[in-house]
Amino acid sequence: MVNGQSCWPADSRELVVENPATGECVGVVPEVGKDTVGEAVKSSARAFNAWKKLPPGERASFLKTISRKMLEEIDVLARLVCEEVGKPINAAYSEVKSSADLLDYFAGEALRIGGELPCENSSHELVMVTREPVGVVAAITPFNYPLSTLACKLGSALAAGCTVVAKPDEHTPISTVVLAKLALEAGLPDGVFNVVTGWGERTGNYLVENRGVKLVTFTGSISTGQSILRKSAKYVRKVVLELGGNCPAIVCKGSPWKKNIRDIVKQSFKNSGQYCYRVNRIYVESDIYEEFLGSFTEEANRLRLGLPQDKSTDLGPLNNVRIMKHVESHIKDAIGKGAKLESGGERVTETPFDSGLYFPPTILTDVTQKMLVMREETFGPVVGIMSVSSCEDAVKHASEGDSGLASYLFVPDVSTGMQIARCMESGSVWINTIHQAYFNVPFGGFKQSGLGREKSSYGIEEFLELKTTYVSLGK
Repeated sequence: MVNGQSCWPADSRELVVENPATGECVGVVPEVGKDTVGEAVKSSARAFNAWKKLPPGERASFLKTISRKMLEEIDVLARLVCEEVGKPINAAYSEVKSSADLLDYFAGEALRIGGELPCENSSHELVMVTREPVGVVAAITPFNYPLSTLACKLGSALAAGCTVVAKPDEHTPISTVVLAKLALEAGLPDGVFNVVTGWGERTGNYLVENRGVKLVTFTGSISTGQSILRKSAKYVRKVVLELGGNCPAIVCKGSPWKKNIRDIVKQSFKNSGQYCYRVNRIYVESDIYEEFLGSFTEEANRLRLGLPQDKSTDLGPLNNVRIMKHVESHIKDAIGKGAKLESGGERVTETPFDSGLYFPPTILTDVTQKMLVMREETFGPVVGIMSVSSCEDAVKHASEGDSGLASYLFVPDVSTGMQIARCMESGSVWINTIHQAYFNVPFGGFKQSGLGREKSSYGIEEFLELKTTYVSLGK
């Protein structure tokens, strides 16, 4: 979808999108080459000159209309997310609704972008600090939340006055293409929102290597984020990176963990563990370890593995073979180093799951910090649970590693929670609760979990440059 046109470019190859639940074809999109990527960037650059000059209220109106159209077509979009991702249908509907709401939120934020008049140093001079959009944005999104991660990037960029070239994950491109068509139906000018489809190693690389891109915003793995950062360095351009999680939960004796156990389990296995700020590893004080493990295992066993279109399904399939192999490698590594398999651990292949990439909730105990599951993001339905002698030891272990996206603390009182939260190198910390991150607060990570922030007014700031203008008022 380039400059308002949907076509099959001459430099394209065929990219088949498969349903991970059945292996059946969901659709076919072009894997576009360098020339088409270049035309998409040029198209967005041309559109930028007019888009940035639109009054904020007009940009907000477009965002609101796109949001409304998403809700009007929620059945179509939810079905696509269900089929492309393998996401349970209820969760697919939730993603579409949340994405539409996020665009509507950014419509409001577009009206709040302002400047400043600092204190005057002279009666004959006026100094203005204004915010201006950076230009063409490359928005590269992952397979696990194809619409909500795009909404974070698209909403911020359009509200700021930028134009966007989106490159969805090669496994889940169709929902993004449909959203771009809805944006055109909403009246969005040609070139303001372009989409190029294809594998990251080819199409994504062409986009990142294009000097016409002024900012790259990416959600995905640490290694790919590092590659984007290196390639962007030669252009000295801005990047926003939302990378790996490997998020810890700390459970201390005397905490209200029992009333939160369902939410802890849900956060551990949501979207079959394909979730950047899910609970990957849990550290539990030894005095309550056995009780916690029993309750956690019981709740996990209640989760229903099923076909994505079934409304009673809690966990659908993993999205692709690469993710499946990664999950299996973490389990193999842990067991090889002495971990005990409490539940799950092997791909489910019996009917009706024999055609899909299904993996059950998996719990590992007797884990150590030397195991991959405790050091790296698994990105699957696998959790390592470790007994620790004290909360201090839990904090020490939880702080190890290169990731710092989110942490979850279950403590006896708020004072203890605040003290521990100050020690955590995490972009977000939940104390005695777990819920969806809010639109109006920033989201992002410390250490190698990323650069910059998404959502909220802080997220919009990433897409803006500050300009200082000195005006002589004469004598």
